[in-house]
Amino acid sequence: MMLKIAITPEVPRKDEVDRIRAIIGEGWDRVHLRWPRAGVEEYLSVLDRLTPQEREHVVLHSRDKEVIALEHPALHGRDSRSCHSLEEVGKDFDRFRYSFLSPVFDSVSKQGYQAAFTLEQLSLVRPEWSVVALGGVTPETLPRLRRYNFVGYAVLGYLAQAPTLSNLIQRLRCFNS
Repeated sequence: MMLKIAITPEVPRKDEVDRIRAIIGEGWDRVHLRWPRAGVEEYLSVLDRLTPQEREHVVLHSRDKEVIALEHPALHGRDSRSCHSLEEVGKDFDRFRYSFLSPVFDSVSKQGYQAAFTLEQLSLVRPEWSVVALGGVTPETLPRLRRYNFVGYAVLGYLAQAPTLSNLIQRLRCFNS
């Protein structure tokens, strides 16, 4: 079973808590909150409305991660990293729970951001590296990922483009088949 990770768009939505709950409720393992321009208050306003059980699924991408973790200590220590080459992934891989490798496929959310790896290069991913595929992951590209040694996949654009909560739930369920 592959690790399923959802990454939030760069700007929190008004219904962000409902979206996070839907992702967790549909059985996804992690929700990475990635709001580069958000301050501590914005993170806390979302985190404070989640239950402790829901927060167990949350990973922070914030320069204020340490400050936020003071309010929610359980969020501390869920370390991952983003990599853009196999050399980078293979270096110090044991210091992280998992490493994102991107873009594996043409990006859904970033126009013109093309896949950076050949199929031959993807076959070099080693299981002990704990690599999570990122970039262009959709229900259509998922079967190709299963051929390689990825421990999971992360989805941003395909989920972020869901205009409503019910549409988001439909999109999340597309990954179950």
